[in-house]
Amino acid sequence: MTHAITIVGLGNYDIDDLPLGIYRFLKNQTKVYARTLDHPVIETLQQDIHFASFDSIYESHDHFENVYEEIVREVIQLAQSDDIVYAVPDHPRVAEITTAKLLEHDCTNDNISVRILGGKSFIDDIFKAVDVDPNDGFTLLDGIAIDQSMLNIRTHTIITQVYSAVVAA
Repeated sequence: MTHAITIVGLGNYDIDDLPLGIYRFLKNQTKVYARTLDHPVIETLQQDIHFASFDSIYESHDHFENVYEEIVREVIQLAQSDDIVYAVPDHPRVAEITTAKLLEHDCTNDNISVRILGGKSFIDDIFKAVDVDPNDGFTLLDGIAIDQSMLNIRTHTIITQVYSAVVAA
C-alpha cells in the first residue's frame, strides 16, 4: 500500500500571512508533524490541531546535517504505516533540506509519495525590502555548504543558514 507525505509550508510570519488554501488544509488535519514548534502559525493553530515536533532532535546533534537526516528518517518511518502531514517554516521548496531529502527518497521508493503544498517564502520579503525585481537574476546559496566557485558577482546573492558568526566567517 502506498502512503503519502504532504509537506506544508507555514510561511514566515503569523496566521494572517498563511495562504487560505493551506489554512483550510491544515484545519482539516487531526495531527501534523512539524519540523519545529517554534513558529507563530503553529502557536495559533495548536488550539485546534495536535502538532508533534522534531525539536528534540535539534538538541541531540551538533550539526544541522545530522538533524535533517534523522528527521527525514523519522518522517519516512511514520509514512510507512499512514499518510502524514509534515509542516516546515517558510516554503517547502526554498532552502528546506528535509524537503529535498524526502523528494530524493520519493524517487527511489514506491511505497511513499511526496506532495508539496507551498507557503510564503522569505525570498518574497527580501526582494520587497531591498526593492529589487528577482527577474533581474539572483543566486541563492546555503551558508553551511557554500563554495567560492558558487559566488556570482553578476547577480544579487542571498545566503541562507547564516545562523552564527562562524558560518558568517
